[in-house]
Amino acid sequence: MLIGGAITGGIETISQLSQGSWNFRCLNWAEIGFAAGAGAVGGMLGFAGAALGVSIAGSGLMGALLAGSMGGLASGVGIRTTQTAVSGHWENWQNDIFNPGQMAADLAFGAVGGNTY
Repeated sequence: MLIGGAITGGIETISQLSQGSWNFRCLNWAEIGFAAGAGAVGGMLGFAGAALGVSIAGSGLMGALLAGSMGGLASGVGIRTTQTAVSGHWENWQNDIFNPGQMAADLAFGAVGGNTY
């Protein structure tokens, strides 16, 4: 959970610094905090999804693929839900949170990540 928050908070910080000529005064700490919070939620849900995948498929290649896929999907949906909730923009929430393209990417990247050990 903390790792997910640190990674997304770090990515947001680097993104802001690169857009602001590497000037630390240009950092929007609220946005960095929101990103870190979303990453923490995503990390927690990703862990729970991976645990569910292992309990269904067991160990081995299929277990790793299923655990990674389910963890990636849970993490991605969790991050997008947190971002939508924090921003308060619920107008198009179904397409923002449950976007089929984003969900397919969550599954694919999760499967790859779950299979690299």
